[in-house]
This record gives sequence, C-alpha cells and structure tokens, in this order.
Amino acid sequence: MPLTLTMAAGEDFYVGDQRFQIEEVFLTEGFTLRGPDGHVYNVDAKKSVDITPTVKVSDGHRVLVGKARVVFNAPRSVPILRGDLYREQR
Repeated sequence: MPLTLTMAAGEDFYVGDQRFQIEEVFLTEGFTLRGPDGHVYNVDAKKSVDITPTVKVSDGHRVLVGKARVVFNAPRSVPILRGDLYREQR
C-alpha cells in the first residue's frame, strides 16, 4: 500500500535529506512540486512522476479543496517525512 500525504501549497516533505515543496494545488486535479534542485514537477492522477531514481509520486483522489493528496511509490527503505516532522528530528 502506498504512502499518501495530504498537503497544501507551501507545505513540504523530505525524501531522505532532499526537500520537496508543494507549489500550487489545482482546483480539481493535480499539483506542482518544486524539487531540491529547483526543478518543477507537474503531477496528476494519470501517471506517476519520478522525483528521485527510486521514488515516484502521483495525485490521489481529492478529498479536500485546496489540498493535494501526494501518493508515493517508494521502497520501504527510503525515508519520507513531512517537513515539520523532519525538522523536529534535527
């Protein structure tokens, strides 16, 4: 079962030590995501997007307007944390 995080624009998450931030959440489907190198990923529910060599993301079923459901397909060995939890651990 994939990991799913519900996030708003401006919120972030970490894959290992790489920071990714939700840039914009579209009204009905999809969002944009800025990676650690500044690259912007356009994510939707139709296909997964590779954000690292081992991690893919897609947009899950929208439950709340203005919130993206980020669905991760990644090995269990890859740590994925919301930004607030990552910063608490530092």
